Amino acid sequence: MVPSLSSSPSIGGHRDQLMLEELLDLDSDGIPEIAGKACISQAWGNGLLTYDPFNVYKLNAIPGGPAKLSLALSKSYHLKHYYGWAAPNCSEDFAVVLHPRGGDKPAVAPKERAERIEEAKQ
Repeated sequence: MVPSLSSSPSIGGHRDQLMLEELLDLDSDGIPEIAGKACISQAWGNGLLTYDPFNVYKLNAIPGGPAKLSLALSKSYHLKHYYGWAAPNCSEDFAVVLHPRGGDKPAVAPKERAERIEEAKQ
């Protein structure tokens, strides 16, 4: 049975807020998953963002039951749509370096390392 979206699923053991990115069946089990972010990225310096990962929640087949965070689906979804994986939680201890030296693609790094990468470009 596919849960009704009108059943207002809650997100078990996590935040009350989630910026919805997509609702889709990532694991092909016939029940859609929720992909979204719990935090808004903050920019600082010349091309650094706070680490704010996508999380994927599996909906409960019981209407009104809590959705559960899937680490495996979160990591694979995040790596496909973001710059790297550090953890499922938003963190100011990690940063996204948007413009590394040499035109490399954006990457996730510990904040201190990201700041050193930015300083080395100047």
